[in-house]
Amino acid sequence: MALYTIVPLEEVLSEEETATGRPFEMTMGGKRLLVAPEGPGQGRIMQLLSTDPADFLDPRWHPGNMIIWLKTD
Repeated sequence: MALYTIVPLEEVLSEEETATGRPFEMTMGGKRLLVAPEGPGQGRIMQLLSTDPADFLDPRWHPGNMIIWLKTD
């Protein structure tokens, strides 16, 4: 059986949940993102959740990019 996908092989073969937690939605720079946590205050972009086509041309929001945020309580 062949699987044709744009998803990286590591993601296809990995488990649903990451070692540090489940993916979650967050807003950064006015953009909604689906993020997989990689550690405290950092994560990897899984998906840009936007209806504006111009947002997808901005390399800052490409899936796979690492982001860092400050936790505010």
